[in-house]
Amino acid sequence: MLNLSNLWFAWSKQSKLKDRYEIEGRKSLGPSKYGLVIKYREKKKDGQIRTVRVVPKTKVINQSRFKQEVNQLRYLNHENITRLIELFEDDKNLYFVLEYCDGGSLFEKILLRYHLKQSEARYLFQQIINCLNIAHRSAICQRDLRPESFHFINKDINNLDIKLIDLGFQLIYVDDYIKKSNNQIIDTSRQGKLYFTAPEIFNGKLTEKSEIWASGVILHVLLTGELPFDGKDENEIYQNIQDNTIQLKTKGIVSDLIEKILQPQENRFQIFQIQKHKWMTQQISEEEEILDINFSKLKSLTQSNFLQKIMRGYVADQVKQGFAENLRIVFDQLDITGSGFIKIDSIQKSLEKHQEFEEILKLLKYVQTEDGTINYLDFMNQILEKRVFVDEERIYKTFKMFDLNNKGKISNENLWEILSKLENYKYITKEYCSLLISEVDRDQDGEIEYLEFIDMFFKRV
Repeated sequence: MLNLSNLWFAWSKQSKLKDRYEIEGRKSLGPSKYGLVIKYREKKKDGQIRTVRVVPKTKVINQSRFKQEVNQLRYLNHENITRLIELFEDDKNLYFVLEYCDGGSLFEKILLRYHLKQSEARYLFQQIINCLNIAHRSAICQRDLRPESFHFINKDINNLDIKLIDLGFQLIYVDDYIKKSNNQIIDTSRQGKLYFTAPEIFNGKLTEKSEIWASGVILHVLLTGELPFDGKDENEIYQNIQDNTIQLKTKGIVSDLIEKILQPQENRFQIFQIQKHKWMTQQISEEEEILDINFSKLKSLTQSNFLQKIMRGYVADQVKQGFAENLRIVFDQLDITGSGFIKIDSIQKSLEKHQEFEEILKLLKYVQTEDGTINYLDFMNQILEKRVFVDEERIYKTFKMFDLNNKGKISNENLWEILSKLENYKYITKEYCSLLISEVDRDQDGEIEYLEFIDMFFKRV
């Protein structure tokens, strides 16, 4: 029962989330730094799939500003922004129930397609600018705009409609903390690499124009696959961003637009100026439609090891269902409040009393948490992952599933033949499969040998 003194939102629901929703699938959808993101299904007969973002109250940096932005988000209804459907709350956590977009992040679908026309890049950019426009009008600042902020609404390879999925949630983790020593970035509270971070943020001066900068970098990558600045390492790239040392790889009138976006903030284009720019409305010729995108560099800008995730999923599916069911039983017994979180030391004490859970107890020492508590999906995935890792037989079995010619190697054709038959990857191209193989293929023979497969499988991402 929620202690009313801990209530953050008068309009939130104090009933248990699991009374109305059930977890769909095994995996979480996003990192804990954003607040855990989980896929749920309504328990109604025609239950809709929803995204649930679980936000521990202790992680919110600026509580009053966060409340203000969430209250704004409650009434925000725009075709390019995921809608907040309802909010559940208990003493420790907030549970935001949002629209679910299953088409993958901005760069992921483009990589699967392995092609993009200039008019399609413009359509995507127009939607990004629409998102920023409505956010600014609603007094919500998108503090950490990046390609992963946008997801396609569905998996249809020809559908390029996107939605902004994390508007209003940056206050969970972004306090614009960037620590430098001798002009080198040594620590930051921001998510991932800082390639889409505006120059002024490196000096602690974030404004709504900072996300306009990020949109310009995203546009340049959409058109070329490359960043609009170079460097031999990350710190040199970050220094070039701060020095405004821009090297555009685009051609034609769009270069003028990007150049005016990637300016110091006092000279940077505003949204209304972007919307009025000639490139946003002009006819694009057949010759201009063809983009020379560096897909290898585009892949390097994504934050996930695509092939590793696929293979780990195959191995995890070989774990007996009964083992996973035991994990669920243990967790539910300990989650007395129904919050979805339990303490690791509680699990250890409980398992010691049950011999049938001895294997889980042995693996528990490898589970990683930030504050000694863990949610069900992280608990299950980490235990399954550790169990899988100590059983090389399953890994070899997965390798042989893809070695269709029984040559001891996985070819581009093998990978494409299997993945293209799966619903999630049915649009994958042979060109993208070749790119995935090249990231693992150390001897550069165009195929994955078993030792290369093992190295890829255990690599941390």
